[in-house]
Amino acid sequence: MNKNQSVDGPTRVAVIGAGVAGLTCGGALARAGFDVELFDKDERPGGRLATHRVDSLRFDYGAPFLAADSTLGQSWHLVDKSGSVKPVRVGMPDMNSVARELARDVAVRCGCQVTGMTRLQGRWHLGEMSGQIIGPFDWVALTMPAPQVKLLAPMLSARIASVRMNPCWTLMAAFGEKLPVEFDTISFNDPILARAVRETAKPGRVTRPEAWTIYATPDFSRAQFEQPAGRMAAALLQRFGEAMGFGLALPRARYMTAHRWRFARVATPLGEDYVLDPQQHLALAGDWCVGDGVDAARRSGAMLAVALARRGGRN
Repeated sequence: MNKNQSVDGPTRVAVIGAGVAGLTCGGALARAGFDVELFDKDERPGGRLATHRVDSLRFDYGAPFLAADSTLGQSWHLVDKSGSVKPVRVGMPDMNSVARELARDVAVRCGCQVTGMTRLQGRWHLGEMSGQIIGPFDWVALTMPAPQVKLLAPMLSARIASVRMNPCWTLMAAFGEKLPVEFDTISFNDPILARAVRETAKPGRVTRPEAWTIYATPDFSRAQFEQPAGRMAAALLQRFGEAMGFGLALPRARYMTAHRWRFARVATPLGEDYVLDPQQHLALAGDWCVGDGVDAARRSGAMLAVALARRGGRN
C-alpha cells in the first residue's frame, strides 16, 4: 500500500486557490499519489498568471514575465529604457499558458467559490457559494492571498497577521501606431506609474496593433481603488503619455481597459516557506509566505507539497 493511502483509499486534499502556489502544490501531491482537487472562484486557473485576450492581442495583465532562472516558460531577452538587455522567461503563447501547463496533472474546479469550511469527525467539508457541500477531505491547503486566508481560516489569522499586500490598477492599451521607443519595458520613478511592458515585443505575439500593459504604483492604486475602471483607464493612459514624454502626441488608443488587483504584490512577507497546522490538518502557501511574485509562489507551493508528502497518509 502506498504510504499516501489508507484502507479508505488515497489521502484526499483540497487546495483552495488555483494560482501558482496552489497548482504547484496540487500537481506535486497528485503525482505523489494523493487524491487532490483544486478550487478557484475564477473562470480559469492561474491567479496572477492572467492573460486578457482581445482578437489577436494578448495582455499579460498580472505577472508580465518570470525570472531568468525560472524553469517555466520560454527565454526572452527584453530591452529596458537604458538599452540594457535583460534575460527573462515568458509563457508561450501567453503567461496563462504556464498555468495551463501546471494544471495538467491535477483536477481543477473553476468558478467555484468556497465560502466556508467545517471539520467533522476529523475531516474537512467545504461550503460553496451555491450552497453545495463538498468533501470530506483529510487536508485543506489554502493558497490564496493572505487577507483571504483569514476569512476562511480565522484560527490562523494571528499566525499570518504580519503579512501585508498591495493593490494594483493595471491598464491594457493597444495603439494603431508603433510608439517611437526602442525599449520593451520601463520602470518609472513616478507617483502614479510603476512599470510598462510592450506586449507585442514578446515572442510569438502579433506586432500590430501595438499593445502595452501599464502598472500603477501601490500608493496610487490604494488611493484610487474604488474608482470606476473606465475613469482609471483614461487617467492611466494620460499619465502614460506624459511619463513617456509624448503628451498630446501619444497615438490614439484603439482599445483600452483597466483591471484592479486587490492583492497584487507582497509588501511584507511572512518569512516562512509555508504554514502547517498538523492538529487541524490545515496548511497555507503562497508567495506572501516567502517573498513576492510567481517564483516565490512556486517555491512555497512546492515546499508545502514536500512537507505533506513526508507526513503521508492521514497523519
